[in-house]
Amino acid sequence: MITLMKGGWVAVWDGSQHRIVERGQVAFEEKTVIYAGPRYDGRADIVIDKPEWFIGPGFINLHALSLIH
Repeated sequence: MITLMKGGWVAVWDGSQHRIVERGQVAFEEKTVIYAGPRYDGRADIVIDKPEWFIGPGFINLHALSLIH
């Protein structure tokens, strides 16, 4: 199942540096990011459209870490 997230800003790696893409998109399948950039043209089973979000694929969820003690 492929999930597509549309955000206001997406952190992406362009092969040499990180950059921010406005109105970017991230697609992932299970736990694997398959696309991060300006526009995903593949199929998506679920679409989450959050123009107010900053999406950082691959970042650590600090809330989850605070639960581990």
